[in-house]
This record gives sequence, structure tokens and C-alpha cells, in this order.
Amino acid sequence: MSKTKELGFELNLDFKEDLADEAIDAFLDAFLKEAMEANGLGYVGGDDFGLV
Repeated sequence: MSKTKELGFELNLDFKEDLADEAIDAFLDAFLKEAMEANGLGYVGGDDFGLV
């Protein structure tokens, strides 16, 4: 039987107040695809706080 260890951390995202919703959405889409999925990581949360 193999033991798998899972590690995680909290992630807080702060955006400039005057940033358009479209820019935030574009960032989040790229973040999920290029940072999370590309590295075999998972993200659970919203646009300002989550767990990796």
C-alpha cells in the first residue's frame, strides 16, 4: 500500500480597486490554466481567497 502525502496552502488575492471585472476574470482564467493545471495543482476558492 502506498502512502500519498498532500500539501496545500492558502492563497489571498488582492486586486486594484479600479480594476475591471473583465481583467480579473481574464487573470483568473490564465492563473487556473497556466499556473494550476499546467503544474498538476488544484485550486478551490473564489476570486479573492482560496486553497492550492
